Amino acid sequence: MKCKKVQDLIKTNYLDGELKEGLYLEIENHLKICPVCQKLKEELLQNRELLKNIEHKDVPEYLWENIYERLNYLESQRIISLGLWNKLIRRKKIAFAILTTALLFIWGGFIFRSVNDKVMQELFKNYLLNGKEVIDNLDTNFEKYFL
Repeated sequence: MKCKKVQDLIKTNYLDGELKEGLYLEIENHLKICPVCQKLKEELLQNRELLKNIEHKDVPEYLWENIYERLNYLESQRIISLGLWNKLIRRKKIAFAILTTALLFIWGGFIFRSVNDKVMQELFKNYLLNGKEVIDNLDTNFEKYFL
């Protein structure tokens, strides 16, 4: 096993006894032949003993209050930013709906115009062929619409 891997395992799981038996034995065999990794293990064990002997001190109440206030502030900012995001999404939906409607009207206008142009061309052709009869037969009498 390479030193880098052994050193990573010593720093994380080896000293806590959280390794599988086979891996633990591999590290033990490596430590027997590698003075660098053996030194790291000893230093970490010494640091662990020093930390065990440190006197525990209570944290002042004002410090906890500052932490709680900061957490509440950050949470409120997160909620506000989510609220703004939701408003933007809603506005985007409305803008998209308006744009889609406008595009449908424009597209419909082009289709109607092309159909209307064909009808008008047909009427004009009939007028040229048949004369005044076509214009009289367009059903545009005021009586039909208003009476």
